[in-house]
Amino acid sequence: MTYATVAAPSPATISTTAAATTWTWGSGTTRAGFNAVAAVFLIAMGALALTNRLTVLNGLFPSLAAQPAGLSAPGPSLQSTNRLIGHPVPEVTVVDPSGHRAGLRQLRGRPVVVNLWATWCAPCRHELPLFAAAAQAHHGEGLTVVPIDYQESSGAVRGFWREVGLDLTPYLDADGTAARAFGVGLEETGLPVTFLIDRRGTVCSVLPGQVDARLFAVQLDKILA
Repeated sequence: MTYATVAAPSPATISTTAAATTWTWGSGTTRAGFNAVAAVFLIAMGALALTNRLTVLNGLFPSLAAQPAGLSAPGPSLQSTNRLIGHPVPEVTVVDPSGHRAGLRQLRGRPVVVNLWATWCAPCRHELPLFAAAAQAHHGEGLTVVPIDYQESSGAVRGFWREVGLDLTPYLDADGTAARAFGVGLEETGLPVTFLIDRRGTVCSVLPGQVDARLFAVQLDKILA
């Protein structure tokens, strides 16, 4: 690979007119500086447009567990999860950090929210309190929220749950069996992904990425009916 070497210019002065902004280097004038700034600006705008789907690396959050290899942003296709809409919830059994098991099909008769998440996932951290609030607000209607951690240890989940202090029971999916049953994977869908299941045990909607509170409320009303 060949790298171009650019000599450092002399100190610059900037002149602004109604037509354009130019950079003056000594006696010569060039628009290279302007073009470079414009390119950086466009790249930055593109990055900002994606932040709703990107997971911040654990290096920015020292309190979180290390992120595993792979993608953490939802992929371009959700066919693996959307295929479940209108079908029975997968026959999956999960276990909480204390060893208690829960079968999702055993929750038939209750509206259920299943959320696939991870401790290193920033959008997951942001939306989990929304699910906890929903579970509390609709407890009398039988709403059950099942947060399933994606392939992490019991110790990591316990530590994270103590930190966030949510009144929900987290569940483990150490080998990824539950995630695969729901069509969720880091490269396929990213995290988080949320499933809303009605009282008949039918998957009614799939919400990829950090949920919008208003959209979640609309979909939640459908399964509470």
